[in-house]
Amino acid sequence: MPRNTTIQYPTALLKEERPLIRESVQKALLKLTAGGYQKSLRLLPDDPTPLYQWRLKKAPWDNKAGDSLWPDKTAYFENITLRNVVEQLTRQAECDEQLEQWLRRLLAPFGRHVDRLAQVGKVQRFLITHWIAPDNYPLPRFFGESLCFYSNHALAQLLHLCQWGKPLPATRLGTAEKTAAKVVERLGLRRAKLGIIREMPFIDGRFVPLPYEARRV
Repeated sequence: MPRNTTIQYPTALLKEERPLIRESVQKALLKLTAGGYQKSLRLLPDDPTPLYQWRLKKAPWDNKAGDSLWPDKTAYFENITLRNVVEQLTRQAECDEQLEQWLRRLLAPFGRHVDRLAQVGKVQRFLITHWIAPDNYPLPRFFGESLCFYSNHALAQLLHLCQWGKPLPATRLGTAEKTAAKVVERLGLRRAKLGIIREMPFIDGRFVPLPYEARRV
């Protein structure tokens, strides 16, 4: 982002939006991987969430892929204990037979585990990984590295770069914008209410994020 650019964004709105945007990223990730994980974790589609959470925690993770797409997963799993899971399953079971089936799957040995996170498509992985930056980033960097603040125009330019490694031709911009919007919509990623980055032109051999004039001071 240009050095002489300052981004103005309502503090209260940003505080309200951050957790909602992060939640949409987690839901998108689950949407992409749930079906595959059910198979590799030996679960059924209707199995309860606590059972799914415990099996996911005990699965042999590929930490490199997992950390890049779900950086806070370690903290998430710390709150999931066997005792709590069993208690939740006991409350949810309609009969002893159902509880017994759940407990068998809960403690069943794992077969060959496939890291579904590593199989997410290139564009989808790029969007999910960069949709919102860590909260500890200083605001100028936070806005510049969070795609939730980008217009479809800017996203189209970035996604073309991600796929082909070169600038998006102007003649393909309209179609590329529609495609970018559809990908975001299908993933269910939540956008920030106020857009910041208008476009990403290729200037002097590099891509430069340019904000809307209303966001420039």
